[in-house]
Parts: sequence; structure tokens; C-alpha cells
Amino acid sequence: MDDLRTDVELHSTLRHPNLLLHMCSVIESDRPFCLVNEYTRKEPISTVLEKSVLNAIEILHISVSVARGLLYLHSFNPPQLHGFLHSNNTLVDSQRSECVLSEFRMQHQQKPFPDALNEIETVQYMAPELLAGEVFSAKTDCYAFGMLVWHLWAGEQQFQNLNVEELKERKKESSFANLVEEDGLPPELSSLVTRCIDPNPEERPDLNSVLETLRSDDLYDALKALSDGYAAATRQQAIRMPPRIKRSQESTMSDSSSLDAESFHRCSNSNISLSPSPFDREFMDAVHSGDLQKSEALLAKGAMIESRNYDKRTALHIAACDGNSEMVKLLLSKGAMTDVRDRWGSTPLHDAQQAGHHEVILLLQIHGLRSSLGSSGGRGSRVGGNPWGTPVLP
Repeated sequence: MDDLRTDVELHSTLRHPNLLLHMCSVIESDRPFCLVNEYTRKEPISTVLEKSVLNAIEILHISVSVARGLLYLHSFNPPQLHGFLHSNNTLVDSQRSECVLSEFRMQHQQKPFPDALNEIETVQYMAPELLAGEVFSAKTDCYAFGMLVWHLWAGEQQFQNLNVEELKERKKESSFANLVEEDGLPPELSSLVTRCIDPNPEERPDLNSVLETLRSDDLYDALKALSDGYAAATRQQAIRMPPRIKRSQESTMSDSSSLDAESFHRCSNSNISLSPSPFDREFMDAVHSGDLQKSEALLAKGAMIESRNYDKRTALHIAACDGNSEMVKLLLSKGAMTDVRDRWGSTPLHDAQQAGHHEVILLLQIHGLRSSLGSSGGRGSRVGGNPWGTPVLP
């Protein structure tokens, strides 16, 4: 019971746009454990794939969202793990551009439940070491991510003709990851997925590396060309289309396939701003993507540094959560307030502390101290007795 309470307390601190928000829990000795999450209209990816075919750009948007959520979990010290990532607990919006992760494991649970090892839907996403009885790790999350991207591309679960025991044996084979190429993934994406599902955990990349690859211009250009090529596939026979598109020649491309590179980076890294300024949304997007030059230029054009997204988070919240110390320095130099709170009551410092970004923590604390010593109290704080907000989290 103590382990369960500790896990619930941890879940209640998780705040990220790509994680389903934990609202409350009920733990009573004479009643079943109840965990309540926020209401969402998003659908499981498995349901979406049953109804439609995703184009290459939509797959990229979703992959970036999933990677961001996992990276946030892994940035804690010690790392927090999802553990059970698969297409039924990854929820996507109607625009096929943003998704949230749900159904995280309880952190005291070190291995999958025995029942899960007999379900083909979960075994599909489990790393070989989990099937062999080893414990969860950041590398097992990376493996599940690779399988999810593969599933997104293929449009259906792989190896449906195998039973659970046959699939477990297949995953042990050194050539298992090479099967990715047979589903027609572009080389840039195929290489990433192959590394993620490498049988050797030590060969799998961390989520920082994964996200860097997903946000690269080379990958975007390759997938954009593929999406454009699909519309003219009958005239461009040189373009190899994946099986999921061959099975659905009647499917139409969504408007997101026509996004340019700048729009992609905005959509894959942004929340919705509530400010009416024409520059605020673009400014928040630039902060999300870590573009210092663009962020400064937009501030010069009139973007509001205290503009907020739908979670009432400012640019400083975002930069602190991402651990982007250079962006934090820029925002502080432009007058960003350090004591503003989002809809959960967290300040930028709280976000930095939760994620263990020590350089950002120091920057915010020093700035708050300097502001509190100023004759006018400074713009950096409005909270008496604690220039960086209360309470300070451990």
C-alpha cells in the first residue's frame, strides 16, 4: 500500500502536454484502487488505424509527440518509465498531429504482469529482455516506441499470423529488426526504427537522440516528398509506396501533408496560444523548437513574452521544462517573470526541479534573488519571502 501511495503521489506531479493528466486517486483498504485521469476526446491509435490510413507527415507528427512525452518521463532522476507503451494507450487528436500517453506503469512494478506476457497485443511491443524476465528500463520504452512507429507505418499489427510463443522466439532473432525494411519505410525512418528495436538494449538510442532525428530537416523532406508523391503515384512509379497505402488506394491525403517545413516544426513542438497577438503563437513555437534567433526576432516584432498556451504555461515554463538554459537566459533578459503559475500551480522553477535541470534551476534562483534585492522588487517576482515561488519541490 505504501508503494502504491508513493506512485500515486509521483503521477500527480507529472505535467506535460503529451501525457494524459492525472486528476486524483482513491486508495481505501475496503475498495478497489481507482485512478482518475482528465477527460479527453482523443482516440487510441489502434482505433484510428482501423478507420483511416495515416500519411507520412501525420506519422511524423504523432511520432514526435510520443517521443516528447517519453523524453519528459526519462528526464527525471531517477528516470520515470512508461513501461506499457502500445497503440491502445497512445491517444491521438482528430487532426492527427498531437497525442498523449496514458496507462503508465506503477513505478514500484519492475516487471510486466504474468498475464501481459500472454497477450499478443502487449507482447508485440515488449523488448526481448522483458520477455526473458528482466526489468523495465528506458531502453524497453525505446523498443516500444520503435514498434509503435513501425505499426503506424504498416497500418496494422505485425506478425498477426504468429501466436505468442512464436512471436517471443522471433524477437530473439538477430535479423528481427531487418524486417522493418520490408514494410517500405523511407531509409531515414527505417534506420531509426531499426536502431530502436535492436535486440541488444545497449545499441538502442536514448530519447534525446530519437527526437533529434525526428526533428531533422532530412527526415521531414523525405516524408514530405513521399506524401506529395502519393498524390501522383500513378505518374511516379519510382516512388515505392508502403503496404498500408497500397491497401487503401481510395484514401485521400489530409491537409497536413501540404505543410511546409516551418509549419511542421511549429505543429510538432507547440501548444495552442490563447493570446490574440499575431506573433505570440509563432513565438511559443520557436521557444518549443529551441530557436533562439527566431524567438528574439519575434519578441522584437511585438510578441508578448508572457503569452500563454491552453495550459496557461508561458515560454519560460516551456524552456525550463525542456532544460534549455540558453533560451531561459534569453527570456529572463527580456523580462520574463519567474513566479507565474500554470493551470496546475507550477512555476518554471518547479518544472526545472521536477525534470532535474540543475543549470536552469540555478539560473532561475539567481534571477529571483537579484530581483528580490532590487529597489522595486523587479519583474522577476511578485511573491514575498520567496522570489522564485513556493513551494520549492524536492
